[in-house]
Amino acid sequence: MTILAIDPGRAKCGLAVVTHDGKIRHREIVETARLVSAVTNLTERFQPNQALIGDGTQSATLRKALRAALPELPLESVPEAFTSQRARARWWQVNPPLGVARLVPTTLRTPPVPWDDWVAVLLAEDWLAAQSDSKNRATSDHQD
Repeated sequence: MTILAIDPGRAKCGLAVVTHDGKIRHREIVETARLVSAVTNLTERFQPNQALIGDGTQSATLRKALRAALPELPLESVPEAFTSQRARARWWQVNPPLGVARLVPTTLRTPPVPWDDWVAVLLAEDWLAAQSDSKNRATSDHQD
């Protein structure tokens, strides 16, 4: 299974393609005006089984535009509460600071570049974890 996740925003959107085993195949940040085009390209390139869009800023408008342009793409709205903070921490995990900056706590640092693509990664990872949890619960329910 391949997931295409979207972190919607007013000026820019984060995009990520993540496989069922958590492998990040693609990450990028695009201008919101280019979202439909970028999602169309990623859909052709990766053929996702599921698309996710965060329920935050611009979500309803962008979801409507995506459904109109790509009616065959399964698109689900997902909660994105606290994903920006978690994505900032993830960015620092992947890009650790050097020198004296290492002494500053992660929560007080701001990455020098946008990290919306990491928000999209977290949306996909959270959704995949929830799917796995529900399958595990269903399996244990049947074994009782």
